[in-house]
Parts: sequence; structure tokens; C-alpha cells
Amino acid sequence: MPRPHFQIFKSLHFQIELIMVKLCLAFVLVGLCGISCAQVSNNSIINRLHLEVDASPFNSTTANASVEWNCINKALTKKCLIYHNDQWFDFSVRESGTYFLNVSAQQCHEKRGVQAIIIEGNPCEVKTYKILKCISQIQQDDVFIKLDSLKPGIFYLVNIDGFLGDFCDFRIQLATKPVGLPLHLEKPGSVLAPVSQHSRLVKLEWSVKRDSIDNFEKFHVYRRKISEIVTTRINEQPVILNTYGAPILHYETSDSLRSEGVYRYQIYGIQKETLVPSLLVVQKVSYYKSPSNLPAQRIISLQLDYPDKMKFQVVVYDRLAYKTLSRSVYEFDSTMHRRFEINVGDFLDTGVKEFMILLSNSNSKQGLEFYYRVGKNGTLVKE
Repeated sequence: MPRPHFQIFKSLHFQIELIMVKLCLAFVLVGLCGISCAQVSNNSIINRLHLEVDASPFNSTTANASVEWNCINKALTKKCLIYHNDQWFDFSVRESGTYFLNVSAQQCHEKRGVQAIIIEGNPCEVKTYKILKCISQIQQDDVFIKLDSLKPGIFYLVNIDGFLGDFCDFRIQLATKPVGLPLHLEKPGSVLAPVSQHSRLVKLEWSVKRDSIDNFEKFHVYRRKISEIVTTRINEQPVILNTYGAPILHYETSDSLRSEGVYRYQIYGIQKETLVPSLLVVQKVSYYKSPSNLPAQRIISLQLDYPDKMKFQVVVYDRLAYKTLSRSVYEFDSTMHRRFEINVGDFLDTGVKEFMILLSNSNSKQGLEFYYRVGKNGTLVKE
């Protein structure tokens, strides 16, 4: 039987070990907080980060930032925003012209986004401040802020704050080319833009006027579900020239909706050289009914072997109805298109049973034809 003083010794030894474990854990937590909870270095205007033109974007966060009240001019911005957790950047340009402040990769705790002020004036000398841009909220899409009245040799200040105090990770860059979408949804250009929908298949078409098409080098198609906070680019198409060297004016693409809801589509023409997007089309569509008893196979896979960057066209036909179901133009990328997948599930939902797939490109006199039909077990059988 153990002696009493030995039991006391064991008890004390256990308590000392427990205290040591708790102390070690506390030191670890303090260390982690020093990494994840610390303020950003540019929380103070004196430690502001400099944005070089066309340099790689800075990664930053509004988490745990504070407001340097003596370095802001609330009188100039009170109608635009309220300060919560700001940080500072600056930049200058060597030549006058149009520049873009690109804000991207936002990840916000409350899904609210950031706000921004671009200031001409001396750091912390608030009486010299002239507000060039005051943006109360930047949604969480990748967006650009256009700056077209900058003077060479002058340092400008940028103040970024979490909208309503939101904690946001983000990237920021000053560049000669825009990245993402315009800050505000502009008025669409004058283009013909019919839209058709069968079940969850959406087909978008647009035609650009002859006197406008020369401004563009390609088109970007975006989709956003109204209940979501981020817009997704779903398609990119280059401007295509016909055999006579004239630009084709009519384009189309299709999309398959995966869940019920209301969706907004935006089609932008991307301008040559500047890469500035011009809004051409805004369309809204709704999808509410999820089809049941779907066939087992909904994808047709083709093995393609075109030279890189070669433009090719894919047309899907309903063989029995002699009807074109979709038509899309792509630029071949060996990493993406070697195994080329065509989703025909939405056509199957509308009752199409037999397909012809036609592939063509400018270098071949004759296209490639592929024939498929729905088999007894729901699989797509190649003929």
C-alpha cells in the first residue's frame, strides 16, 4: 500500500504538468494571434504601401485595422461613407493617361465588401485633401476603378475600409489595363440580343453593329444568380473573321442552370488594346423546375487534336427535327480541349433523342461529323 507522502507527491507532480501544458497552450495561442490578429503594416498612413504601376497585386486585409482619425477629413466624405477599419496606400504615375485601380479576390466575413477613397493631397494634411473618388461599397466581384485625370509626379493616397466594418481579405493593384468588371453597371449598348430557354438550358445571342465591331477583340459572358454575391464568367469568344476577312456580327452561346432561381446575364465587348469592357447585353432569366428521371449519361466526350489557338466551331443538331440546338466558337487550348466535353443534358430534358455534332475550323474544307442517339438504358450511343 503506497505511503501518504508518495500520493501527495504524485498529486503535486500531476498539477505541475497540467499547469505547464496550459502555459504552453497559452503561448501558442498568443503566437497565433500575433500572426492572424495583428494589424496590417499600412494601418498607419506613415507606413502606407506604394502601388507601382503594373506591379503584382498586394494582398491585404481590413481585419483588426483601426482608424487614424487625425489623418482623415470627415467633412469631405461624410455623404459617402463612414470609417471603421481603414488602411493606406499611395501611388504616382510618370505619364498622364487612363489607369485602373483593380480590386480583386475579396473574401469578406459579413459578405459586405470594401469601400475606397482616392485622394490628391499631402499625407495627414487633411486641409490639402481633394477627393478624386469616394466609393461607399465595392461588391465582391473583381472590379476596377477607372482613373483618367491623374497628374504625373504627384503622389495620390488610397484609403481602403471594410464596408460597415466588415473584415475583408482582398488584392489591390494599380495598372494600365483593367481586371474584372466595371465598378457600376453601365447602360447596355445597342445590340440585338434574343434569349431563349428550354427547361434549364439558356441560349444567348447577340449581334453587333458593323460600325462598332471593329472596337472589340473578344466578348466575355457573365452570369450571376440574384441570390449570390459574385458574378461568374462562363464564356469567352473572340471576334471571328469570315473567309473575306470581314468580322462576323452575330454570336451565340448557351448555359445550363444547375439550381432554381433568377439569373442575370451580362455580355461585354472587350475593347482592343485597352481591354476595357463595354456592356452590350443584360438579360434576366428564371428557372424553377428541376427535371426528374434524367438519363444516365448527359455528356458527349470528343478527342480533339487542333493546333493551339486555332479557332473552331461546334454545332449541335437535333437529327430528327433538323434543328440547330447550339452553336459555339472556341480557341483551341491543348490543356483544356484535348478531351472536349459537350453537355447535351438539357436537350435530353426537352425530348431530343438523336444528335449530330459538327466540328469545323478555317483550315479544313470539310468538318467532322459525329452521330449519337439515346440507348435503351439512357446512355448515349455513338453511331
